[in-house]
Amino acid sequence: DWSSDVCSSDLFGGAETADAVFARMKKGMRALIAGHPDQTIAVVSHYFALRVYLEHELGGQLSEKFTLPNASVSQL
Repeated sequence: DWSSDVCSSDLFGGAETADAVFARMKKGMRALIAGHPDQTIAVVSHYFALRVYLEHELGGQLSEKFTLPNASVSQL
């Protein structure tokens, strides 16, 4: 499973782990949602941060083949 390989490991030698990325993304997303109730919010980020966030929020249901193309739009 994609998350078991990535989420707690240090893939990039000293870089933020996927778990840390998720914690940061979750905090930011919760603040955005709380600050804009009943509004549409656009979030722009890097692939890895969005991938990790979605993986956690969807309960680890994303497959290894899941991708977000550059400049893509996802509606949640």
